[in-house]
Amino acid sequence: MGQVYTAQFTEVAVTVAQDFFGMKSPTRGLARLLAVFIGQTSDTGDSAEEILHWYIKSGATTIGSGGSDPAAVALGHGGTATVVPAANDTTEASAGTILTHHSGVFNTRVGLEYIPPPEWQVTWQELVAGTATYFEIGLTGNPADSLTMSGTIYWEEEG
Repeated sequence: MGQVYTAQFTEVAVTVAQDFFGMKSPTRGLARLLAVFIGQTSDTGDSAEEILHWYIKSGATTIGSGGSDPAAVALGHGGTATVVPAANDTTEASAGTILTHHSGVFNTRVGLEYIPPPEWQVTWQELVAGTATYFEIGLTGNPADSLTMSGTIYWEEEG
């Protein structure tokens, strides 16, 4: 088993479609998605809830822009992550051969908790040495109104 890392964004105003997380491929070995959690605190009650469409994609060769660069934090005693996380990029990752691994919806009232079994865990790595690819978890459309959202991603780096 490799080293596990996490990155977060907290209380971000989400008003448009975006990559909740964009992850640059590791400089060595591969990375594996372990879990992602997304929620919001601004819309509560039956009349305020929304159903949002989300995705998991990989293969882009250009990262998105417009967001932040949260720190990658090792769980336990580990080295520095070689995956570079980004959060809340409002211009989605693009170019390359983009593959959609998962497409789904979640209710903003209960949030998104995605913990895939090992055989469903998406991996990503460099195409060839020095040619990065990106992995994204994102929101397809705009929410009906501004949502105050937070999220956490967990991944493992092997190699």
